[in-house]
Amino acid sequence: PVREVLFHKDGHLDEYAAKLLLKDYGEALFPGIGTARDNFSDHPPMLSDEVYDRDGVLPLGCGGGRFNEHRSNQERSDRLEGECTATLVARYLGIEKRPDLQPILAEVLRCDTEEGTAPTELAELLKVMGRQTTHPSIIMEWVQVGLRAIIRQSNYNYSGAVGELTLLEIFERLKV
Repeated sequence: PVREVLFHKDGHLDEYAAKLLLKDYGEALFPGIGTARDNFSDHPPMLSDEVYDRDGVLPLGCGGGRFNEHRSNQERSDRLEGECTATLVARYLGIEKRPDLQPILAEVLRCDTEEGTAPTELAELLKVMGRQTTHPSIIMEWVQVGLRAIIRQSNYNYSGAVGELTLLEIFERLKV
């Protein structure tokens, strides 16, 4: 069973999205993931899946293993092409083709692998929050609430309420 999920201290959207996917769809393959403690490390060790599994630790986006797109500790030049932690998890769980998850997975992958992420995109907002000395677990919780809302909207295609602003309108009003 998974007792602990390990992240590097300055987490990214792909790792936090991966944790959400594991919590919502991965309990059968990773018993305990829903209640596992989240821990953050400045320098996670590069260990094998066997060692981590033995200790009940599941690293996401760090430490080597099945859900780290970086083949050596965080080297951008040494990463799996076209992958991020969230896409690796989705593929492992067999949910990568779900229509409600495809837009999120595509955006998370783009923000993790390409330059030019907009300052109002979720991937950048969590980096800004991290610079404000907010604890990573608070940021992850906030991000997961947002991702669940986006997935739910994708499933049900809700209409806006009268007078309700879109996210774009809210951000436009915040511009100075």
